[in-house]
Amino acid sequence: MENKVVYDTKQVAELLDVASSTVRKYCDYLEKSGYDFHKNEHGHRGFFDHDVIVFRKLIEYKRAMSLEKATNAVMAWEKGNDIAPPDTPNPHH
Repeated sequence: MENKVVYDTKQVAELLDVASSTVRKYCDYLEKSGYDFHKNEHGHRGFFDHDVIVFRKLIEYKRAMSLEKATNAVMAWEKGNDIAPPDTPNPHH
């Protein structure tokens, strides 16, 4: 079995160049949408490389939409339904 690197919140924050509180906020949004993070016996989150990729995707989507919509887009992407942010303005305006 292959060993996986487990990062803590501070390490993920450094990898993403954001504050630890931002990582925790992103976790809350993702968990409310059904994303599962690894937790140890004390309930502390541990992050794998795939989780870091998910955070990067969330940050990418967040540039074009609200955090809530970006979270929904990431969850769709995670389930294999890649949704890109809209390239054109909403025609109903």
